[in-house]
Amino acid sequence: MISWRVEILNVVLVTFTLLLNVVQMTFTLLLKAYCNRGSIASATRLMEFIKSSHLPVKEHVYACLVTGHARDGNLGAAESVLDQMKKDEVHAGSVVYSSLMKAYIEKGMLEKIEEVSCCIEVGGVSLVARH
Repeated sequence: MISWRVEILNVVLVTFTLLLNVVQMTFTLLLKAYCNRGSIASATRLMEFIKSSHLPVKEHVYACLVTGHARDGNLGAAESVLDQMKKDEVHAGSVVYSSLMKAYIEKGMLEKIEEVSCCIEVGGVSLVARH
């Protein structure tokens, strides 16, 4: 028989996990909105807060930053997101590379797509969606 204390701890743990997920989703959506508007300064401040709060940062958040930097007109900063991911020990996969390629296409920098394609090939990343 499980004691009532253990049951309460389980409820608290589940509740905390759900709240943490809601906080993560909220920050991710806010960061995505900033990046889609090209408000990279706000997105950068939010990203710093997320990291300082020790919340996990996944690849799609970095992809938002790539988009934000590109919309802000700074493709160099968009490219540097890959370096930041490596530093943060987050694997750069299809989501980030797709965002970077889209930024190059929008800016008419087709020669850069070949460079990204080489990185994708070397890194073993697939741009095909897995279901």
